Amino acid sequence: MPFATSTDGCRLAWSDKGSGRPVLLIHGFASTLRRNWVGTGWMDALAKAGYRAIAYDQRGHGESDKRYDPDDYAPEKLVADALAVLDAAGAATAVLRGYSMGARVALEVAIRDPERAEALVLSGIGGNFRDFGGSRRARELVAQALEADDPSGFPPWALTYRRFAEQNQADRRALAACWRRPIRGVREEELAAVRVPALIVVGDRDAVAGDPEPLVQAMPRAEGIRLAGKDHMSAVGAKEHRAAVIAFLQRLARPND
Repeated sequence: MPFATSTDGCRLAWSDKGSGRPVLLIHGFASTLRRNWVGTGWMDALAKAGYRAIAYDQRGHGESDKRYDPDDYAPEKLVADALAVLDAAGAATAVLRGYSMGARVALEVAIRDPERAEALVLSGIGGNFRDFGGSRRARELVAQALEADDPSGFPPWALTYRRFAEQNQADRRALAACWRRPIRGVREEELAAVRVPALIVVGDRDAVAGDPEPLVQAMPRAEGIRLAGKDHMSAVGAKEHRAAVIAFLQRLARPND
């Protein structure tokens, strides 16, 4: 697997499949490119539909370098990582497609470096995120649950992240640092300035993401889709999710349809 190097020297494992319009895939917290995009069929589906799927392990995840200072996961560094992968792949621009934390990174790229974004596909993201004013109450418990030698005393919602990290054989200390990363709130005027087409997809049972409608309403060219019966985990690989995203990408090439 090739590596890209970010502006601070962090090495990022990445992979691609297919040819055509580039689609940069940014996975969610505690996941990996293989878990989020390969195992769910996303890379195969995009390549088959005529796109070049480019995915990478975010810093602290998968085969990419691990960092243990929360400041190493600041928004500007995560944006620099995404751009470093695009540069390594030889892609001047791309459709930015993220899930959960990855969707937040994709949105931040579009805000900070709009010339690199052809369109946005944001999934598993909504009003419950701290970045959009969601509650920060008890969030430190997740980081502590990730670090604990004995996590048995933590609440079930915090242990969900611990179990997911263990399933992916993750570096839990690096994930704890990532979880404690600096959070930059998104202002409505920033969302209004995102002029590229955007698709926002959330399961209708996704309590992690919450309501996506404020984002849809704030972005001038956004549309929203709710996946029936899907929560934050089951929405990722749902076939109707892939179908909706590919249909959106195909409409980009036919703006008058």
